[in-house]
This record gives sequence, structure tokens and C-alpha cells, in this order.
Amino acid sequence: MLKRGSWISYILTFLLSLVMVATLLHLSSGCDVVQSMTNSAFAYKNDERYGINSQASIEAPKLMFFSIFWGSGNVHIKSWDGDTIEIKETKNPKTKDTDQDLTMHYYFDGDTSLYIQYRNTITNMIGKNKMHKLFNHNKDLQILVPKDLNIFIFNLGGYSTNYDIQDMTISNLRNTFVYKANINVVNSQIGSVFLRTYASSVTIDRDKNEIGGSLELSLMGDYF
Repeated sequence: MLKRGSWISYILTFLLSLVMVATLLHLSSGCDVVQSMTNSAFAYKNDERYGINSQASIEAPKLMFFSIFWGSGNVHIKSWDGDTIEIKETKNPKTKDTDQDLTMHYYFDGDTSLYIQYRNTITNMIGKNKMHKLFNHNKDLQILVPKDLNIFIFNLGGYSTNYDIQDMTISNLRNTFVYKANINVVNSQIGSVFLRTYASSVTIDRDKNEIGGSLELSLMGDYF
């Protein structure tokens, strides 16, 4: 027959084991969620529909959804007096022009949605080291948007990207996966902002922008 002290010891050990198991399950689930989010940001569907070119001129007077996912480099987005969306990629001189995988990919559905990708789609799960290798090519992107165009949802994503957004009219500024990036918004009219980033910085000065609704920023630490 076990003594009272032994029973207490067994109970405490059992409870401690449950806590440890629950903690491990939580951490494992968290890693799975982060890895899934990372992969979904780099892998995009219907890649066969995407054009491959370092520049594009698109007429999209009804554009409502604009999504950009970029790797290392600078992305300059601003309004202009023209009627088309002008997109131009400047590659790192070390990148071979014949390397189609590293060339900008873009897709316009002909009506309301435009997608721009840093490179070809990545279909397998990736970790930190491989992500750095695939998206660290220091390519710059310049985008000119007609000044009369009000984009309903402007969706940003990136790895080691510097976003500079100027003189834009956006109803909702959102993001997918953003890691080690800088986002700077000036002289723009934005309905609402919701950005969740990792190891990044976001600058949206209310004195230099017109924010009509909510401004929600979640600046997380390094998730790896």
C-alpha cells in the first residue's frame, strides 16, 4: 500500500507530464502553422497563367484587388497621371537574363485582380536557409498606378523587402507573409490598415497620410 506522500508524488508527476505533453503539442502545432503560412506565401496556384517579363503595361480601370509578393530588393509604388499600370523590374547584374525562374511573374485576370510575384512558384515546403537562397537576389520593382484608381484591397507580402508606397488611394491595406521587411507609406489615402509582420518595421505617419478607418499593426519577432 502506497503512503500518502507517494500518492502525492505520483499525482504531481502525472500532472507535470500532462503539462509537458500539452506544451510540446502546442509548439508543434505552432511550427506547422508558421511553416504552412510560409509555404502558402511562396507557392501560388495557376502559375501557368502568369506572364514572365521584366516589365509590363496593363490597362485595368476596374482594378480592385492588387497583390504583390517580393523577395529581397526595393519596391517603389506611386501614382501617376497615365491610364495604365506600369511595372518594371530591375535585376541584379549577376542574374542571367535567360533565367526565367528569377524573372518577375505577373497575372492579370482581365478585369479586377492583378498579381505580381518575385519568381516562379515554389511548390515544396521550405525552411529558412532555402528561403534565403530562393528569394535573395536583390531585384528592384517600380510600379506606377493611375492616380484616379482606388484599389479596394492592396495586399503586400515579402522576404527582406523594402516597400515604399507614395501618393496612393487604397481602401484596405493588408498583407500575407512579411518577414524582415520595411514598409513605408507616405502621402496616401487609406481606408483601413491591418498588417502583421515578422522581424520587420512599418512606418505609417498619420500626419503624412489620411487614414479613414482603423490602423492595426502587429510587429512580431523572428519566427524561426
